[in-house]
Amino acid sequence: MKAWVHGESTDQETLERLGFNLVNFYNSKCIFCDNLMSSVSIPDIWGHSPENYLKLYYKSIDINWMHYQEGVSLKHFELADGDPGSDIYCTAHACKVCGWWVLEKKVLLNSKSTQIWELILATAGVLNNFDLTDLSLPVEEIKKYLTAKYDSRFSLNPKKYEDVVASVFKNLGYSAQVTGYSSDGGIDVILNNSDDNFIGVQVKRYKNKIKVEQIRSFIGALFINNYTNGIFVTTSDFQSGASKLAKSISDKTYSVELLNAKRFYEALKLSQVKSFSDEYPLNYLTNVPNLHPITSLHLNPL
Repeated sequence: MKAWVHGESTDQETLERLGFNLVNFYNSKCIFCDNLMSSVSIPDIWGHSPENYLKLYYKSIDINWMHYQEGVSLKHFELADGDPGSDIYCTAHACKVCGWWVLEKKVLLNSKSTQIWELILATAGVLNNFDLTDLSLPVEEIKKYLTAKYDSRFSLNPKKYEDVVASVFKNLGYSAQVTGYSSDGGIDVILNNSDDNFIGVQVKRYKNKIKVEQIRSFIGALFINNYTNGIFVTTSDFQSGASKLAKSISDKTYSVELLNAKRFYEALKLSQVKSFSDEYPLNYLTNVPNLHPITSLHLNPL
């Protein structure tokens, strides 16, 4: 199951949110996580026929409105004979953080007058409706989903959240092992960095703030398991006493780092960027999605 899907009915709402942004979509921001989109030229994977372009052109333009309201002569709308799809520019726009994607195709069409029209076609990924309690969901897809819809983290199965935390640290250069419920001893994930230092990680999917007693318990788990370095990750935040205890203990024998929801989200986004493939989203799609007509623009004065 994938975090981003496409379809005839589900694409339209997202495309309406795009609006005329596709006229100049380069350097635009993701509408889900507000990060800068990456744009690359791609081959024409659709292979439309001349008849397709004509049909899409007339579907995308409101001739009556432009003629009667804007005073555009009808002669400017009639396309010249021949293949109207001779000038084609295809682009994939993708968010390196959450994975949202837009596929865009621009086609230059010549009218029988001196007018040149730019037909803009597009389709976009739509966020799937995940049941985050489902243990069968792929971790990589959960990470895409969470970066796009981080408020949903409280619904994620706690075991899956441990898997997500381990995967994030793997992408950041650590080796990571999830201990499992049966024998974690208060340590949910074990990290090993390039210096061969082992780090014990405790993961708590909580809505309430983490209390000082929970930090004390975590320090005890580090001691029992012979770890001097620890990271406490939560979906919420820490009470001031918990933060003070972690700081005071870090000045002595142990090093305890606290990652609240905000800090972990930043780590999650960074890990997504590091694992992003330049072939995305073409290598992500299982089939070629249909394009939808967005608009037709005139490129020279009418």
